Amino acid sequence: MAYDLVEAVLISGASLPSPGVALIKLQTAAQDDNAGIREFANAVESDPAVCGALMRVANSAVLRPPRKSTTVEQAISVIGFSRTLAVTASVCLKSQAELLKGELRAIVEAIFDASNRAAEFSYLVARNSSQRRLGDSAYLGSLMQDTGIIMQAKRGQAVSLESAELDTEHAAISAHLIRNWKMPNDVAAAVAVHHTPREAEKLGGDICAIACLLAAGRRLRDGETDAWQAWAEPVEKTLNTGNDELAEILANVESAES
Repeated sequence: MAYDLVEAVLISGASLPSPGVALIKLQTAAQDDNAGIREFANAVESDPAVCGALMRVANSAVLRPPRKSTTVEQAISVIGFSRTLAVTASVCLKSQAELLKGELRAIVEAIFDASNRAAEFSYLVARNSSQRRLGDSAYLGSLMQDTGIIMQAKRGQAVSLESAELDTEHAAISAHLIRNWKMPNDVAAAVAVHHTPREAEKLGGDICAIACLLAAGRRLRDGETDAWQAWAEPVEKTLNTGNDELAEILANVESAES
């Protein structure tokens, strides 16, 4: 079914966006066994938007960095390659919103800002759960989970975070985009089921765990929505994280930001 949805979108004329220059350079650098922080910084330095986003993430009060970053190299050393890749991909995708007009552009940009917030929360939940090792995967998945909305917007569909909770089309498109951009398959699979907890549980393993981390991130961002009710039990079972633990994480974030 997911494949049919993606095919329908592509046939309609809404092409998948291409990865930006910074993302391609970053992925190329990652293939060099001798590459390190300096090479990663060189890959993105020509894109001011990416550099600015990396600095914001590295110095985020939510993530409580050990020190304040003043250069892109320092920022990458703090957040690591995986999150650098995630932030770069998100910025490249957000630039696609510039092709949209008026209110639709503003809505898509707001959705991307919301995805950034969810990514911070998903990462924190992972770091405080039994799935600590999946923190970077959860961060990437959260940033990318609603990217299919760009294609929906290009087709002229009305889009919003609320409507996204009710359909699976954007999730299938987002997963296809992640694979097309040569990002981890388990993240793509988790994004494909990020609004269908039963399907996530069927897949099990890391895919289910990442999907649960995405759900927990949305829960901390949006509160106890109707959609959360279906995720609460699998999240607690998979992550050993219940309402008390989520409340504590949220309280810590609010304290850090105050």
